Amino acid sequence: MKPDAQYVWKILKSVNKYVKSMHVVTFLNGPD
Repeated sequence: MKPDAQYVWKILKSVNKYVKSMHVVTFLNGPD
């Protein structure tokens, strides 16, 4: 069964947003 393309795209976008927000948090906290 092939997943719906729009559903997959929505997941990819939310994951991308999450990763970007994590990068922002890491940047604001500075390097360890």
